[in-house]
Amino acid sequence: MPKVVSSSKCQKYRRFASFGTVQIGYARVSTADQNMELQTDALKEAGCKKIFSDRGVSGTKAERPGLEKALGQIRKKDVLVIWTLDRLGRSLSDLLSIVEYLKERIAPHTFFSLN
Repeated sequence: MPKVVSSSKCQKYRRFASFGTVQIGYARVSTADQNMELQTDALKEAGCKKIFSDRGVSGTKAERPGLEKALGQIRKKDVLVIWTLDRLGRSLSDLLSIVEYLKERIAPHTFFSLN
């Protein structure tokens, strides 16, 4: 059974992110039979104005067009919101590379994981 984000966590996040930021969401499912709606609903509840996604894209594949679009849209003071860390990075080194990219491009607190 998938973990559902509590409303209180989303509300806490909305208060954290309400200081002139734009919340950009990113969701990814690896197979066509996985449910992306759970992730996108939580991202919407967290206040994401834009949500980018990749469907049927394994985390091991380097090409993730939705993630590339999300990273291309993000600006200073924006926050990238994700369902879980494993949705963002293919591996620990990939995750660290993305976080470093966000730190250099925007600010130290540039992403928030709902779980």
